[in-house]
Amino acid sequence: ILLKGEFVRSLKPAGSSYGFEHGLFQEVGYATLLRRQRRELHQAAFTALSQACQDNALASNEELAHHAFGGELWAEAVPLCHEAGRHAAARCSNREAALHLENAIAALGNADLAGTRMAEAIDLRLELRSVCLPLLRLDRIGELLSETDRLAQRLGDPARRVRVAAYLASHAYMTEGVDRSIERCRDALALADGTTDAKLKIAPTLFM
Repeated sequence: ILLKGEFVRSLKPAGSSYGFEHGLFQEVGYATLLRRQRRELHQAAFTALSQACQDNALASNEELAHHAFGGELWAEAVPLCHEAGRHAAARCSNREAALHLENAIAALGNADLAGTRMAEAIDLRLELRSVCLPLLRLDRIGELLSETDRLAQRLGDPARRVRVAAYLASHAYMTEGVDRSIERCRDALALADGTTDAKLKIAPTLFM
């Protein structure tokens, strides 16, 4: 019935496998599945693609990332989604990069329920901030920086705290005005004074 209705087509070798004629048909079919069924399909696809990689066949990082995330294979999804985001950012596909990095952050939250990988959580959010900036997603950037600031304080990493403070100063310039931006710059410089790395003062000084 599906073949006659031209919803699917036979793939080579004929009759052994089938593909959807249009991505919309695939989306509709996917939407009818239960979450458990979707997860199992993604896990099976991830296993098959991973095996293909071992056999030196072509399998893109983006496909692996997609199926690892959809299959709720959180430990595998974190590095794969992160790398897929970096690849997309390198070719200036910022919307695609943002999607992959959002998935990496979500996967890390599920893989690290104890919240011990704070440095990684900070760095992922800062990378996502970078790709959200050309998209002018200022609200999302504000959320990311607030989350990152809390994580950096908990981590107690001076270098990351200065970086976050400098980004907050830049964001304040775009959203809250010059006076608030200057306050943020002073906060960043004060934090930098407590470190031995003079280079940490460069960004807040430029913003000032």
